[in-house]
Amino acid sequence: MNILALDLGSHCGYAYNIGDSFFCGTWDLATSREITEQGKQRGDRRGDIRVYRLLQNIRELLRSYSFDYLVFEDVLFSSSRMQTQLWASLRTTVWLADDVPNSEMRIDCVPVTTLKRFAGHGGADKNMMARFLCKADSRFAYIGKTNPKLFFRQSVEQLKPIDDNCVDAVWIHRWAKHNLSRR
Repeated sequence: MNILALDLGSHCGYAYNIGDSFFCGTWDLATSREITEQGKQRGDRRGDIRVYRLLQNIRELLRSYSFDYLVFEDVLFSSSRMQTQLWASLRTTVWLADDVPNSEMRIDCVPVTTLKRFAGHGGADKNMMARFLCKADSRFAYIGKTNPKLFFRQSVEQLKPIDDNCVDAVWIHRWAKHNLSRR
C-alpha cells in the first residue's frame, strides 16, 4: 500500500512510500519574507502562494506515483483566525489535488490527539514526538553532543536533517499504514 502523508502548514511535512522505498522531508511553501510581502499587497486574500505551492507539490507526486491513500493530520483547533483560514485552504487543496479521472486514491485524516496517542502519549509535544519516532524506527536519530539534530537515514551513507513537520508526517504515515491497511 502506497501512502502519501502530509502535516499541513507553511512548512508542510511529507512522508511517502513507493513499495519498500520511503521518503520524507518538509516543503517550505513560503518564506517569512514572501508571506509578509504578500500580506502587504493583500495577496493572501486573493490567492495565498502557499496553497498554490502545496497543490503543485502534491500534483507533481501524483503524476509520478500511484498512491492508495493521501492522509493528513486533522487539526480541530487553532490560535488565530488567519491560521484557521490558511489551514482550511490547505485542507481544501488536498481534497482538490487529485484531479485524475477515476483515481483510486482515497483521502483520509487522523485527529491530532489520536496521532499523539498512537505515537505514545496523547499530550506529546514536538520533542516527545521526535523521541518516540527515534525509539520506534532506527532510521531516525538525534546526532550531535552539544546541540543534537534530528536526522533520517536515507541510506547507509546518507543522513538527511529533518524537522518537527517531517516527524509529524512520518507519524501520520505510520498511523495510516497501521490503521488503513485493514480496510
